[in-house]
Amino acid sequence: MNVSELRRRQLDAMFLAFPSESVPPMPAHGWLRAIRDALGVTLEVLAGRLNVSKQSVSQLEKAEVTGQLTVNRLREAANALDCDLVVLVVPRKPLSEQIEQRATELATKDIRRISHSMALENQAVEPETEARMVRELAAEYSANPRRNLW
Repeated sequence: MNVSELRRRQLDAMFLAFPSESVPPMPAHGWLRAIRDALGVTLEVLAGRLNVSKQSVSQLEKAEVTGQLTVNRLREAANALDCDLVVLVVPRKPLSEQIEQRATELATKDIRRISHSMALENQAVEPETEARMVRELAAEYSANPRRNLW
């Protein structure tokens, strides 16, 4: 097992605890406003903690909803509300599965191109042989995913 595969396995194991479907959807007015309202913190108080105007806090909350807020600014606002900001990119499916899928796609494309050329020369390959060749080539591609896989 190489270092990349070890890292991939470690990340896959870690992400099992954070399935993307378990992440709650953002409230309609954003997390900042939801937390601020739940705590009873006014715009004025949060503005004072951030050393900005009430209008700036309002714009900040709107920017969160539209996705225009930077991570640093969101971290500052979260801190002012005594919250931690957690930013996590969670793969939709295991990384190893993504690599296998991509390797199989590329191997299938490559083998079909070769099989087509061979068929034109009256040297067609049996479907079982072609499937075996795809599996073997996909295994080679998976073994070294940095090399032309993406």
